[in-house]
Amino acid sequence: MRKYAAFSFSVAVILLAALAACDKATLYNGNVYIAILYKKNPQKGFKVYYKKGVPEKDNKETLLSDGMQTTNEAGTVTFYQLTPGSYTFYTFGYLPEAGRVVSRDTNLVIRARYRDESNYRFDLTLN
Repeated sequence: MRKYAAFSFSVAVILLAALAACDKATLYNGNVYIAILYKKNPQKGFKVYYKKGVPEKDNKETLLSDGMQTTNEAGTVTFYQLTPGSYTFYTFGYLPEAGRVVSRDTNLVIRARYRDESNYRFDLTLN
């Protein structure tokens, strides 16, 4: 009986050591790369906002956001390390070339991933 107990204990220790040595799954967040275009031309200086979940407005009817960046010389922005979930990205502003206020929005679902393939790229073409 003692031999069986010692054997069982040894097996349990080996199994615990093997489980502890296993790599834990890493959850990668998403990096979102956006280009703002008007008539296929990149637009510098546009503010791009994002909101996780359903977009909301405050009591002054202003859209609320979780983050904002301004497009660079190439008309792009990158939002880093966004957690999995549903997002709305939007931009608006006066565009002299169009002679009016232009805007665009889109929805994106960032999925949980366990390999570092969590980058998203898309264009927002102003209208």
